[in-house]
Amino acid sequence: ALANDYRGLTDAEYVLNADGGGGFLDHDRKAITYMIQAAEKTFASFELTIRNPGGHSSLPVKDNAIYHLADALVRIRNHDFPVSLNDVTQVFFERSAELADGELADAMRDAIWRKTTAARLRSLTTSMSACAKGAVKKAPSIGLAAVC
Repeated sequence: ALANDYRGLTDAEYVLNADGGGGFLDHDRKAITYMIQAAEKTFASFELTIRNPGGHSSLPVKDNAIYHLADALVRIRNHDFPVSLNDVTQVFFERSAELADGELADAMRDAIWRKTTAARLRSLTTSMSACAKGAVKKAPSIGLAAVC
């Protein structure tokens, strides 16, 4: 309704998104910075499918698709993905490191110089894996998992 009924209020070259994490005050409660959102992270989803001859529950075998799938998921969990910064996140870390203290400031400075890992940055946030689902089919043995 806003876009249609009040076009003059919504017809803009660009929009500032104030949902960028709020702001910071100094010790005297004076505003230091207020963040706006300039970029949005994205996600990638993958479907893993493992196939092998399988077996029968009366003669279980360790070489089955479910165990291979579990091994693959563990390898994904243990992989330390590299930090990838675009121009926006590069400047964010440069400016924010000047305002932060301690381990957070150190991690931001390390990110600027690509001397840190995604795991270290994640350890300073509340991010986590968002979804997983699975299925099993018999003869031949097929294991499926979606990793988001």
